Amino acid sequence: MGWACVALRLPSFPALVGQIEAIEMKVEMINRMAHLTPVRTYRSQVASGVAIETEFQILNTLLAEKAAQLAVTENQLFRIFCRWEGVDYDAADVVVTYPQRFELRNRRADLDFFVRAKEVTAKIGSLTLQREIDRQLARVVLERDDVLEVVEGELADGG
Repeated sequence: MGWACVALRLPSFPALVGQIEAIEMKVEMINRMAHLTPVRTYRSQVASGVAIETEFQILNTLLAEKAAQLAVTENQLFRIFCRWEGVDYDAADVVVTYPQRFELRNRRADLDFFVRAKEVTAKIGSLTLQREIDRQLARVVLERDDVLEVVEGELADGG
């Protein structure tokens, strides 16, 4: 039973309705501060595609930071555990990794789209359009940001 159901059943208690509305407002504020608004899609206001994409990028960045922190913490815990067990941490060869990206993109569909767009672009003959599609294609294919920066630099130089 949601808060709205309780509020509708008890219209004669304005103080209770006000408290429920205050709780809902605080939940929405927490979602906004934690950048969880795109994940919890019950919002009533309309947002543009660019705004939603930006929120997803922020959420992706936050999740990547948390994953990096968790990997460091977990490695430290394994180091402590190995010391407790009397096992050499380096010899145990413990490797903790977390994903670096948490995108909701369908990479296969994006890849197919950009490959088809590249074929059409060859018929148009615009070098700027070809470079932009190559840049977007590199973003879909490459996982590591450092390699992506090198490729984007090459494309910017006209290579």
